[in-house]
Amino acid sequence: MTEMKALITYRNEIPKMIDILDFERIKISANDICNYDFPLFDVYSNQTTSTHSVNVAILSKHLCKFLEIEPYEIVLGALLHDIGKRQLPKEILEKEGELLESERVIVETHPLLGYLLLPSDIPYMSKQIVLLHHEDVTGNGYPFHSKDVPTEVRIVHFCDIYDALRQKRSYKDSLSKEEALCYLGEHLYQFFPEVRE
Repeated sequence: MTEMKALITYRNEIPKMIDILDFERIKISANDICNYDFPLFDVYSNQTTSTHSVNVAILSKHLCKFLEIEPYEIVLGALLHDIGKRQLPKEILEKEGELLESERVIVETHPLLGYLLLPSDIPYMSKQIVLLHHEDVTGNGYPFHSKDVPTEVRIVHFCDIYDALRQKRSYKDSLSKEEALCYLGEHLYQFFPEVRE
């Protein structure tokens, strides 16, 4: 299978696996992504929500490689990070325009909902990624406003924000690669405070 065919397969199949909670196949896919050298140029293009988790997983794998960190539990957590959104009302997830405050509060429950969906054999750090992927070290994240965020979680959060910035939504335009990287550079301390030391 070529890299492009493999990428298309994952983008088509992983959302289906999540929809029916096929955790065994998701774990196998995480291992495949860890061992496959996907090109980054294709991941950077604007994608639909259904491929977001695959994008975040592949970006996380590349960042792990750069940081020399074992990727499997991080990539698996990245594939599963938004699984809690399957528990949210469809009319909120697919709403055009910005959310009301009451709707935003509901959306912010998805990390905890996702964590509660995970079976016991999902690795600890993968579960932490699902639960904490919207936290940041400033304490301004959700759902717990925690400042104690493991590096593995921050890697996925960083890649999650990058891919979200690159996607066009009903209420915002997509950013270019350069604009997204500039934004993340300006907010790098929220993900990797070590860079200030």
